[in-house]
Amino acid sequence: MATNYDQLTMGLIKTQVKVSKPAENFTWGQSVLFGNPSIGTDQDYIDYSSQLESVAIPSEAIKGLDPNRVNYGVAFDSRLIEGQYFFDEDTVDLSSAEKRLFGEPIDQPWSVERRELEISAIKRDAMAQSFKVAKEKLVWECALNGKYSTRRGGEQVFPMSASMLSIAGANLITKPFETINAAAKVLFQSGVTLKRIVLNPTDAANLAASSAWQTMLDKKKVEIGSIAPETAYNGLAKVGTIVGLICGPVEIYTYAGFYTTKSGSSVTRTEFLPQGKALLLPANAIGRMGYTGILVNRNGKQAKEAMSEMFQMFGKDHGALVTSYIQGQTSPAALLDGIDHYGVMTGIPTV
Repeated sequence: MATNYDQLTMGLIKTQVKVSKPAENFTWGQSVLFGNPSIGTDQDYIDYSSQLESVAIPSEAIKGLDPNRVNYGVAFDSRLIEGQYFFDEDTVDLSSAEKRLFGEPIDQPWSVERRELEISAIKRDAMAQSFKVAKEKLVWECALNGKYSTRRGGEQVFPMSASMLSIAGANLITKPFETINAAAKVLFQSGVTLKRIVLNPTDAANLAASSAWQTMLDKKKVEIGSIAPETAYNGLAKVGTIVGLICGPVEIYTYAGFYTTKSGSSVTRTEFLPQGKALLLPANAIGRMGYTGILVNRNGKQAKEAMSEMFQMFGKDHGALVTSYIQGQTSPAALLDGIDHYGVMTGIPTV
């Protein structure tokens, strides 16, 4: 019969505490901001065409005389947009599969084959997650600048007006009501109704703490704005609402998403939405994801196929050693669905 000590010891051996630190998973940009249905091609480029229409008020004519000469031209633009390209490879070798893994029972060890499968799955998931981070960085670069860069094709530029990418935000902290209404007017004159503002968390905190904002909320019998924080999406949080004179209620959000870069022991975290800038958005998405062709082996010949991403695993013999390889590919493009269909506020001051 086991003693109390033996029972306690046996229980401790069989009970595991499994703790993990999840990787960052910020996808609001690619899933919502650029959330319209994605498109794909097996080519290296996506044909991107846009058309800008404009109408001016006509001059009154005089009956019996010649008509006024007008030219209601339509500005047509067509360009080829290249996607970024990511091609990563990782390995699984015998030495890594000979050691106990996270989640493996102490008293029921897994086989080497089981461990190899587990390691492969972990590495594949990590690779897929890294691709998500790359796509999130891509869409924010596109939204904030009206363009993004690729290693092979250089800058991929969309025909956005420079004025829509640099709407004045210098007085947002000291004159929030006036600044937001001025921005709403800029968007309205471009055919867009401002419904959402997305701020960097630091800028949002400075705004909420400002005396101008507090004074604005203290208006008796006048509903100008409110602070009602709530979480809307991973990294995205609703701060409150302000009522604009042109656009009606405008919801104010913060986005705290970031990506990590490592250099040796140094770790740097960079926010997708930097301090000093804000997105001025309509109610709907402003873009969609596109995917250009990725490389495949088709009957021993290299070809390209339209896929959002692809992962494959294969083995190679090195004499007596066998190494398993995991490869992943994706070639995403961020595509704006409207020209001047949103705005970027710049110059928001630090406090």
